[in-house]
Amino acid sequence: VITAGLSLPEQRYDTDAKQLAFYQAVLDNLATTPGVNAVAAGVPLPFSGNAGSSSFDIDGRPSPPGDPGPHGDIGAVSADYFAALKIPIRQGRVFTALDRAGAQPVAVIDDVLARQYWPGQNPVGQRLRRGRSAPWATVVGVVAHVKHSDLAGEDVKGKYYFPLFQMPMPFMSFVMRTPSDP
Repeated sequence: VITAGLSLPEQRYDTDAKQLAFYQAVLDNLATTPGVNAVAAGVPLPFSGNAGSSSFDIDGRPSPPGDPGPHGDIGAVSADYFAALKIPIRQGRVFTALDRAGAQPVAVIDDVLARQYWPGQNPVGQRLRRGRSAPWATVVGVVAHVKHSDLAGEDVKGKYYFPLFQMPMPFMSFVMRTPSDP
């Protein structure tokens, strides 16, 4: 697995559309490289030294005043991210090319987050959102938990992912899975 990260210059990539067009062009270009089995983009990558976490709301479960609500690590990833990193799908589906801006907002959660906030329930079809003004995203899948910073320690915080093409970022990491040096 080969990774590379970049930050886009604000002056040139000053809109979501410009950022997403750039990321799609990079993914398309990398996918045509001979010997490459899978290509994806995501932020943050495991063991990159970067991490993000955030509270979120669960539809139908209001948080009491002063309670930050459910909390988890957060990521924005392209459709082939889970395949490129060989993260198993436990339930439902992962993102597709159709999960773009303008489409129904969706999310994928890991099995730790599923156990934390939907114990004994099927989280697929439930809705969550990051921030009171954000649109509700439907949970379409559950994937295996991935350790992000320590192989030996217990990870107690689950993770939720949004499609990169519904949540653009000015910085990104790319992943190529290949059996040899392309």
